[in-house]
Amino acid sequence: MTNWQANLKRIFAIHKRDKRARSTHKGMYDPDTHQSNSAAVLHLDDADLVKLMHCLSMTVEGACTCAEAYAVLDQYTELVASDEQARQLMPLVKNHMDMCPDCREAFEILLKIVHTENADSGES
Repeated sequence: MTNWQANLKRIFAIHKRDKRARSTHKGMYDPDTHQSNSAAVLHLDDADLVKLMHCLSMTVEGACTCAEAYAVLDQYTELVASDEQARQLMPLVKNHMDMCPDCREAFEILLKIVHTENADSGES
């Protein structure tokens, strides 16, 4: 599952939980939203909306999941470390790394390890 899908599921799970909690207070007025709690409304802040729109704009046909990206992470890292054209050779993995901060973090750690090993062995 891609990161934005996981985030949406998390947001909607929180919304459902909050909706159930509010259902015991039906008809109560919320001065912060100027609405009654009887109408469930999902509130996203501007940062959440920007992240969502960014992820949706970068989504491509056949996008890979975190598991698929992780399965080839070592190969992708070697391509990037050796200055190969990773974007052309593995475009879906590159797209996933651009969108998913968790996978990107794992990639960056692995890339640092590869660069350190190459420097220690005298390679560039």
